[in-house]
Amino acid sequence: MMEDFFAVNEGGDFSYYRSEEELLRDFEYVNEASSIVDRAGHTYGLEIGPDRALRLGRSLGTVEGRWLRQTWNAAVHRNVREHPLQRFQVGGDARIVREVFEILSLERAEEASWVLKVGAQVSHPKSIEEMSRMLGRRGSLDEATAYDPYGHCYRPRRHRGRPSLPFVRRSICYIEIPCAPGARHAPAREGDPVRRRSRP
Repeated sequence: MMEDFFAVNEGGDFSYYRSEEELLRDFEYVNEASSIVDRAGHTYGLEIGPDRALRLGRSLGTVEGRWLRQTWNAAVHRNVREHPLQRFQVGGDARIVREVFEILSLERAEEASWVLKVGAQVSHPKSIEEMSRMLGRRGSLDEATAYDPYGHCYRPRRHRGRPSLPFVRRSICYIEIPCAPGARHAPAREGDPVRRRSRP
């Protein structure tokens, strides 16, 4: 059973961790993480153990879905380069927890089963970075559609970011669209369909 987490820091930024050990290595003090969430939606804080080292505290209950949705949307709006996948926001608390885990895992994947269609041409990039590099060489993205391994469909679009930085190279974001009936894409699979990038 997978025991991964995501954490929201003091500034409202999200980080994904494959294990409790990986999470604890990334924090230096108790209040650095405002919320830590597991796949069941349980929330945790950090505490100091008897050995004076940080450890995960007891569960504080379940995450409040409205807070998570608002915090996630703010993070995506603030940094599209960090969070290029923009999905529909539907469903209850359990759905938003699952969505955040899926998106964070895809954004940090070393290898995932993406399908990219541009007109009649079909390719299989292994990461969002690879797909964005492929699309970045194209003049138009109008015929492009991306399919993630969880069964979601996206329309790639160029995003410049803040108008105050006119010379920043445009990044590519992926806006979810309804999947056409019978669309050719990677099927959603049980478990974890991505291999994570190792953290330094």
